[in-house]
Order: sequence, then C-alpha cells, then structure tokens
Amino acid sequence: MPLTRRHLLTSGAACLAAPSVLWARPEDVAYAITQDFGRIDPQPGGITLDLPDHSDAGTTVPLTVRIDSPMTVTDYPAELRLYGSGNPRPRIATVHFTPLNGRAEFSTRIRLNGAQDVVAVLRTSRDAFHRADRRVTVTFGACAAAGTSDSLPPDWVPQTRVAVPATARRGEVIDIRTVITHPMETGLRLNGVNQYVPLRIISAFRCFLNDSLAFSVRLEPAIATNPYLAFPLLAGTSGEVRLEWDDTNGSTYREVAPLTVT
Repeated sequence: MPLTRRHLLTSGAACLAAPSVLWARPEDVAYAITQDFGRIDPQPGGITLDLPDHSDAGTTVPLTVRIDSPMTVTDYPAELRLYGSGNPRPRIATVHFTPLNGRAEFSTRIRLNGAQDVVAVLRTSRDAFHRADRRVTVTFGACAAAGTSDSLPPDWVPQTRVAVPATARRGEVIDIRTVITHPMETGLRLNGVNQYVPLRIISAFRCFLNDSLAFSVRLEPAIATNPYLAFPLLAGTSGEVRLEWDDTNGSTYREVAPLTVT
C-alpha cells in the first residue's frame, strides 16, 4: 500500500537546540564511540553512507546506509551506530540487523544543525569493526525552524503509515517502508516564552516476522519529525509482519500486516 503524507505533522519542533546549547565536536563523537564500543580500531570499507553532499534545510536530510554482508546466521551486521559531529548530541541512531533482513540496508531522515561529518560505525556478529565518514554541508541548520508551540492536544495520538507487500516469493527480499506522525521534540527547543519544551520522541522501533525479531532501531532526537524508516525483510514464511514504535510518554503503537509467501 502506498505511503501518504496526509495527517503528517509539520510543527516547528525540528529545532535541535536552543542557541545557548553547545554543539558536539569531533572529539565528542570519538568519546561516544568509545563509550558504545570500547577501544576499537574500525577498518574502512564495507559501509556505504548515501547522503547529499549539501542540504539546504538541515531539518530533514535523507540518509541511507548499505552494508556489504553475506547475511548468514553466523555473519551479519549486528550493530550499526550513527553519529553527527555538529549536533548538540553526537548520537543519531542505533540499528540492529538480523539474518531475517536478507540484505543490510536502512533509510531514514535526520536533522543536521549545520555542516558536519556523519559517522557510521559497525560491529558485525563476528566482532569485526568498520567505519565510514561522510561530510555534509547545510545552508540552514535544524534550529532555523524553531516554533512557538509547546504542547500537543491532550487526546492526540500519532498516526502510522506502512507499506508491506501482501505477497512475495519464498526467499525474496521485500522492502518495508514506515512513517509515524510525531514532532520528535528534542527537549532543547525554546517556546515562545523562552522555556524549554519537554523531550518527547519516538525512542525505538521494532519489526517482527511472526514472533521473530527481524529488525530494530533506537532513535535519538536527531531523527527528523515524522520518523521515516525503510528496511528490507526476507520472505521466508507466511504470517504477520508486526511493527512497533515506542514513545517516550510510555505508549507503544502497533501495526500488523499480513504476508503470504508462495
């Protein structure tokens, strides 16, 4: 089913930070990598970072990561972490693939608060480490779209849109696309009376094929408003594709799509 932008939010919550907040630096990215992985010596190669060289608006920058992997039960990309050297917080997202993906690829849209390096660090299931860096220049950083609203209606509930093929051939790798309406409030934006708007983001996403976890992402405030996530799935058996989004307000939103494998 096709995705539609109807009901998607267009709020000014894309602002990554108030002017008084210090941006991350390359050394902050290095420190975050050490915190996340320990002292490692990641090798170049094996990761393709598909980003524009330049983006006029830093509020929504398309990003796709592709990883060279055989995607077997013993050799697959177990943990991919993305960082930005110019945002208030260096971490962007953490992606967990499994052999059920069939192909290691992930797309989303991110916030960049100015020109910076986007860094990808990968740990494979065999504990090999790889790294890729990509420089992106930005005309207007994410803070350029600061808004004045500071709350959502009390009865507001995000809307989800998913695109999952209804049928597939056994062994085919299908593409899943999802979007959820959400302001992704960073907790660093000032409202019209100069007060910080509380943090509220979609913090995690999971995809199950029947009862098996196939793919998951931890999202940080650097993910753009109305989080878009796309990834592959190996059609091995008929059943249900279950998709879940965790909100920092304690809610979990779910969609279920049938998949018939022939």
